[in-house]
Amino acid sequence: MNIKNREYTITKPKKLDYLILVSVLILSVSTFYFTNMDSGDTGYKRVQVVVDNKVYEDVVITDDDYKKTIKIETEEGYNYIHIHDGGVEITEADCYDEVCVKTGFIDRKGQIIACLPHKMYVKILGEDSQVDNVSY
Repeated sequence: MNIKNREYTITKPKKLDYLILVSVLILSVSTFYFTNMDSGDTGYKRVQVVVDNKVYEDVVITDDDYKKTIKIETEEGYNYIHIHDGGVEITEADCYDEVCVKTGFIDRKGQIIACLPHKMYVKILGEDSQVDNVSY
């Protein structure tokens, strides 16, 4: 049996290694910043309630003082949706896990609250729901 001893040496990082590391860090931080940057909610928001893949109600929020409560009743159960302070939340549901209630208040474009047992979800849309950065 022939076993060879191998010797490994650790070399000091070179300037190019530091340059690559800094470049990757700058790229990852800037990507994170631009993908999570708020789009500057200058226009109105739309709250869309979808039940069983059909739009149940589409509400336009033009200011933060707008308030509305929507009760959704289906064969699976009920949900109370409360629109206020420029956002929306599900305040009450009779599903067994209540994940939709625990999700809490959402107020940013693109956020969603889903109630899977009731086949229902609520999402916040921006000014133009037809074309966005993903579908364009």
